[in-house]
Amino acid sequence: MINILHITPHFGGGVGTVLFSLISELHKIPNYHHEIVSLEYANSKAKEWGAQGGVTIYEEVSPTDIYLHQKMQDVDIVHLHFWNHPLLYHLLHSFAGKRARVIIWSHVNGHHAPYLFNDYILDFPLLFVTSTPYSSTQKNIIQKEIQWKKEHFRCVHSCSDINEFDRITPVEHEKFNVGYIGTVDYSKMYHHFLDICEKINIPDVHFIVVGGDSQEEIYNDAEKKGIVDKFSFTGKVDDIKKYLASFDLFSYPLNRKNYGTGEQVLIEAMSAGIPQVVFSDGPEEYVVQDGITGFVVNDEEDFVVAVEKLYKDRRLLKKMSLASKRYAKENFTINKSVTAWTSIYNEALEKDKEKCVFKQLKEEDFALSLFLSALGDCEAAGIYRNM
Repeated sequence: MINILHITPHFGGGVGTVLFSLISELHKIPNYHHEIVSLEYANSKAKEWGAQGGVTIYEEVSPTDIYLHQKMQDVDIVHLHFWNHPLLYHLLHSFAGKRARVIIWSHVNGHHAPYLFNDYILDFPLLFVTSTPYSSTQKNIIQKEIQWKKEHFRCVHSCSDINEFDRITPVEHEKFNVGYIGTVDYSKMYHHFLDICEKINIPDVHFIVVGGDSQEEIYNDAEKKGIVDKFSFTGKVDDIKKYLASFDLFSYPLNRKNYGTGEQVLIEAMSAGIPQVVFSDGPEEYVVQDGITGFVVNDEEDFVVAVEKLYKDRRLLKKMSLASKRYAKENFTINKSVTAWTSIYNEALEKDKEKCVFKQLKEEDFALSLFLSALGDCEAAGIYRNM
């Protein structure tokens, strides 16, 4: 039996959705056993999923717990799910010096503060795996030697089971519905999201914004602009399929410095046959096929042009719809993820357990050094360095 221990800062939410699908499928493979450690909470959905699938979940586990450290040494593989979270760094720092096969899968793209990759995290595991090809262009990874990349760097796109989205049947509606699904907050959305919507010159356009957390703030901004009558804000929902069924177009302008990776909701929209419009210079451009499944644009003006073009050219809209379904089915299935992870596990198992090394820091500088490394050379980093 090959024992794999998954460790995550907390279990649930967007990353949880991906892990539910992945681990459920991996759990079906004979001779593999999966358990999950959550350093913080596991939400009710995660607990229910674990109970139904027979996957043991430990929650509220201290990063310095001696039983956790022993388990990490005993299992065949430690699969650590990474984003810049202090408890994860605390775990790696306290576990340093012990032997294990650690694989890190990053759920942030590593390009922008405060989510920059650093050598503490890149050099710790046996294998460092990103969840979007976009991460391969991150500065610290580009600077790594070719041999390091060959031996330690891999990529597995983050995606969950999309079969249910492929079966969505569009519902009839009167207006041209332009939809957005995801975090409704300017930390993820493009700061001038409403400006783009205001510029779109479509007489019967209706913008449907699905998700939270700051939907009331953005609703108020739309009201101030005098365009709120063009919008529906749903807040957080349990099931997005009925909204996807009513979308003509998936408009997904994100903050140009967003932290995203796989963009699961973008893949789900694609699987549902909804053409997409996104910005370049982010993980989205590695999902959307420009001119085939949708448009990848450079700025606000091009974004508006793309949306208006698809409104006017319904044949192109339909062509991109069919291409989206086909492309999603060929490239973003859970089976592809399972195959990729099985290959990575087998690669790791061919190697002996290694002593985990975490760059030595003075204890009093530990938290600050890690925080600054995640900020890089952004303006905020200078402020903290001079305090």
